[in-house]
Amino acid sequence: MRLYEPILLAVKGEQEKGDRFEFKTVVKDVSGGGLCAVAPIVLSPGTRLRFRIQFARDGSRPSRAPTVTRWGIVRRVQLLSDGTFLFAAEFTMRRVLMGTLGRVRHAPPP
Repeated sequence: MRLYEPILLAVKGEQEKGDRFEFKTVVKDVSGGGLCAVAPIVLSPGTRLRFRIQFARDGSRPSRAPTVTRWGIVRRVQLLSDGTFLFAAEFTMRRVLMGTLGRVRHAPPP
């Protein structure tokens, strides 16, 4: 199943030269195998990223929204006309965070 809803996404990673980066964006689409989103910086294929995907509903408090933390690898990058970059990443590992209680439940890879 693939979702095409605007979903909040926080991204962390490290450039080839060792410079760390972090940005927030909105997912274009997400599935069990990966996601597609827009980045304000250029990402190289093969870059490892950590994603925090927040499934907030309209009118709900984001702090109570289900959150999924996943690791992934950039597979494709495309320059957009506005100077940002569309990237596709494949998931490699996940952790499901349950609400705001801090309990962590490990889930098997897809």
